[in-house]
Formats: sequence, C-alpha cells, structure tokens
Amino acid sequence: MLFPGAEVRRTDDGMALLRHGAGLPRYNIRVVRDPNDTRSVSGWLQDDPSALAAVNCGFYWEKEGQFLHMGLLEIHKQRLANVRAKWGAALVIRNNRAKIVRKPKKRIPPMELGVQGWPLLIWNGKKVNDLDGDKVARRTAVGVDASGRVVWVIDGQGSTLKAFAQRLRQRDIDLIYAVNLDGGASTGLRWRTSPGESQQGIDSFAIPCVITFAP
Repeated sequence: MLFPGAEVRRTDDGMALLRHGAGLPRYNIRVVRDPNDTRSVSGWLQDDPSALAAVNCGFYWEKEGQFLHMGLLEIHKQRLANVRAKWGAALVIRNNRAKIVRKPKKRIPPMELGVQGWPLLIWNGKKVNDLDGDKVARRTAVGVDASGRVVWVIDGQGSTLKAFAQRLRQRDIDLIYAVNLDGGASTGLRWRTSPGESQQGIDSFAIPCVITFAP
C-alpha cells in the first residue's frame, strides 16, 4: 500500500500499476507550456513536496513554441485544456466516482480530475477491435476496474496497442474500461513511501505534464 486508498505494484513482465479508489487521493496536475521547463516524471515528483506518486498525462503538441495538451485536462473543476470532441475517451472523476467517457462531448460537466487520450482500448470488458498490432512502444493507460477503482498502468518494456489492451484485461490488472495515454518517451510512473525517500518505478524523458497523487 502506498497510502490509504492507493497501492502500487510491479509485475514480472515489466508493468507498473497505481491503483486507487476514485476521489481518495489528493490530485494535482503539474503542467508547463515552455519547452525549457519540462522535466521527467521523477523530476516532477521531486518538485512536489506532498505527492507520493506521479504519472504522465495525455498527449500534447507544440504550437508557436509552446506545449498544449491534446484534449481534456481538468483538475478540481478548473479546465486546463478543453475536450477534443468525439476523440478517443476520457477518464472522468466526479463525486468520488470514476468512469471512462467514450468520445466525450465538448460540454462535459466540471469534474475533480479529467484526462483524455486515444485510442480507446477496452470497453465493457472487451478489447476494442482494429487496434494496431505492429508498432511496439512503451505504453501508458488509465482505466477503471470492476470495483470502480482507477488504475494507471505503465508498460516499460513496450508492446503493440493490441497486445497492451489484451494485457490490461488479464486477471492481475482486470480493467473493464481503459484508454491509451501518451506513451513512448513520455511513459513514466514514479512513487515513494514518503517525500524524503528515494523513488521507485519507471521514468520518462522530459515532459510538460504529470498528474500527482498525495494522501
């Protein structure tokens, strides 16, 4: 257990998981637009004195020398990036309940935490058809299990989207709904038992956005 309501674990095949009850952690989003201000997931966690875990956010692009998040990004009802309508899916945590919203609409109501990604990987316990089965890369996903818990999953060794989705359905992860977040060099999940302790987990390259978790 990382702290009450949140646990982390690593699997023999290179996965790292953060599993928590919806609304139990104190969420924060650390985000910058200036490419010179980016840092790794471990760097972001080190800079947050209260957080015990951090994971990379969704996708982003660079426009006019600044990084912009691609799709919904919201924390404590403050919208940092707007919904990209009918694209992929979004994790939405509201009133201590979590769900994956498929192809969200622009007028999605305020929430405690929201992040959008692409493509949808699992819906109602079944792997989505037509996922890519050729390109291997490190992967990040977020999903909801049968108990309503939120699960962030990092594949640090790399897989295809098709194989990743299949893995997320296996018993030790057992997601009912899941969406893909930014992978490759952005993939990272780091944690520590207290702010002063050394970190564990899988690190990313320098990125502009992470979600952090505190008791």
